[in-house]
Amino acid sequence: LISFHPNTINPKNTLIELNEILKSINKFPKILFIFTSSNADSGGKKINLQIQKFVKKNKNTFFIKSFGHKYFYSILKNVDAIMGNSSSGIIEAPSLNIKTINIGDRQKGRVSGNTVINVKPIMKEIITSINKIYNKKYNLLFSNKKNIYDNGLTSKKIYKIISKVELNTMKHKKFYNL
Repeated sequence: LISFHPNTINPKNTLIELNEILKSINKFPKILFIFTSSNADSGGKKINLQIQKFVKKNKNTFFIKSFGHKYFYSILKNVDAIMGNSSSGIIEAPSLNIKTINIGDRQKGRVSGNTVINVKPIMKEIITSINKIYNKKYNLLFSNKKNIYDNGLTSKKIYKIISKVELNTMKHKKFYNL
């Protein structure tokens, strides 16, 4: 599964980075690649157009505009890996024991677990990471790892914080979208 969004740190490099991904996956004609649509950030439409052109020429690739939230996780659970620069590869994929190839700087500074392979947007590094995903030794070493973002206590922490808020002291504040 490939989920690629505009590089918000260095937007001018977005299409260059995408082209490195496209050149890399061309080296794997026997692997099925499913692209999801880019987000609404500036440059997202250009990414989608580039991907759609690529998909028309490559039989082992598909473009899905949106799976929706529910189906995205169903698809994610059934792929070998997620590749791109989406936070879903860092935060959600590890909970499903799905490997991530995180490309570029979009998620720079975000802590990631050991199921995440961080690479530069360079064809050679991307190819190496794809090969690593299909390496039996790698998969044995990193199977059944826990997601560092999912310790099972999130709901309890939220409840603990909310239960301490004294609403009567907030009489002049307005709340929206609650």
